[in-house]
Amino acid sequence: MALVTFNKSVKYKDVRYEANKAFEVDDCDVEELKRVGATVLVVKVDTPPTPPAEPEGEADKGEDVAKLREDLLGYTVPELVQFAEKRGIDLQGKTRKADIYNLIVANLK
Repeated sequence: MALVTFNKSVKYKDVRYEANKAFEVDDCDVEELKRVGATVLVVKVDTPPTPPAEPEGEADKGEDVAKLREDLLGYTVPELVQFAEKRGIDLQGKTRKADIYNLIVANLK
């Protein structure tokens, strides 16, 4: 996908766009649109979503701990177990998500 603009009103894929209004177009249409006066603003690259980043080392800052707590809520049980193992947190045989989450959070302080 690319973001383009024209200095006049145009119609693209049955949608009318005002002059100087940026809109997205398919990659295959970019060259033809440039020939008829389009200005390409941005070429977007589709990338797969990245997994949540895990901070290295211990989280000492309150803001980082709060963000990490929020992120951990979205983890599955296997992801929480893996997170705990990487940080050497003993899960004490816990298997429920809430219990594992609480043990991890208690060890982030």
